[in-house]
Amino acid sequence: MSLAGKEQGFMRTVLSHRLFKNTSALVVLQLFNYLAPLIVLIHLTRVLGIELYGVVAFSMGMIQFSFVVMDFGFSLSATQKISQHRERRKYIGRLLGSILTIKLALFLLIAAAITLYIFNSTKYEGHRLLFLFTLLPILGQGYQPTWLFSGLERMGMVTAAGVVSRVIFVILTLSFVRSPDAYLLVPIGNGIAQVSAAIFSFLVIFSLGFRVARPRIIDIKYTLRLTFEYFLSRLAVVTYMSGGVMILGAFSTSVAVAVYSLAEQLYRVMQAAFAPINQSIFPFMAKERDVRILVKVVLVCVIMACLGAIVGYLASPYLIPVIFGQAWIGAVELLYLFFVAIVIHVGAVMCGYPLAVTVGRVTVANRSVVQGAVIYFIGAAALIAFGWVRPEALVFLMICAELYVLVFRGVTLWPMAVSMWRSEIRGSVKF
Repeated sequence: MSLAGKEQGFMRTVLSHRLFKNTSALVVLQLFNYLAPLIVLIHLTRVLGIELYGVVAFSMGMIQFSFVVMDFGFSLSATQKISQHRERRKYIGRLLGSILTIKLALFLLIAAAITLYIFNSTKYEGHRLLFLFTLLPILGQGYQPTWLFSGLERMGMVTAAGVVSRVIFVILTLSFVRSPDAYLLVPIGNGIAQVSAAIFSFLVIFSLGFRVARPRIIDIKYTLRLTFEYFLSRLAVVTYMSGGVMILGAFSTSVAVAVYSLAEQLYRVMQAAFAPINQSIFPFMAKERDVRILVKVVLVCVIMACLGAIVGYLASPYLIPVIFGQAWIGAVELLYLFFVAIVIHVGAVMCGYPLAVTVGRVTVANRSVVQGAVIYFIGAAALIAFGWVRPEALVFLMICAELYVLVFRGVTLWPMAVSMWRSEIRGSVKF
């Protein structure tokens, strides 16, 4: 076969691989994840001003934290189980019913906690309706069964639901939030978008022939045992990934929240570039456990993160004032730290659950983020106690937590993966 023929054969193999197809579907979603937050962010920072945007950003931080609580680790635990038992429709139906029941209980707890906080806080007493309206997007986002589609490797469905929610939110925000007085419409528009995506997702589930079975007590207990360790890990991640906005919102000024939130939102856009790869590689590795593919994916992702960080470092001093206005120039210094964080984050994520499930040691990935959160919590407690709550200190603290997670996972998991790889090579040679 000629060289050109071999290249064409290789390309056909790559393009037909289900991992490529799933990743491609999620890339489309992430294009909207890029554009939608950026469009909304630019619009809100200009319309609301720095102080009012800080209040809205704090409410968005509550949504992010609450979503992790409602997710309860199902995005990992249920994805893995469904990937392994995707032909057992009765099992999936009972799992689906148990998860929806647990999520309802969690939502009621979240609603009670937010209500108690806002009615006992003098700092935000003028914005109580804003925080009450945040319950709508929390409910809608929490009930989107992306874990089911991921486990079935139907990433196109994840893409469709994500596109629906983001397009609706952007249209509503640009159409109706045109002055500071309309800031209450931000969580309302977000809520309408998230609930619409949830409804769309369940219509798709029913069209695929799945049904929600009434869960038994034994099913709920099984589901809780299945996911509790994952929940602790997800809660730990959100502690050091999203804790900065929450801490600043409680112990600092609205301006500090606004500047930190702007830089963090741009950091999330950077993270979104790699999310499709992580979301598609996890269920693939849970089933195939192919170390060679994982090594290639990790190397490519880390190199891309380094290049992106360098470009961002050079361009941000010029782009931030132009796009957001001169009032937001303070976010540039924070972005420098976030560019360091993105390289560490990509390494930690790709050496996390995809690697852990490949070598059969998911507990290591869970344990690492819990320990990282403990480091962050101790550092944050010290900052609060000594009155040093500053945006820069919180970003540095997050980098320390992420670096620990990366080192712990690398030292613990990669030797196992290398050993597994060598065994596969020896086995193929003998064959």
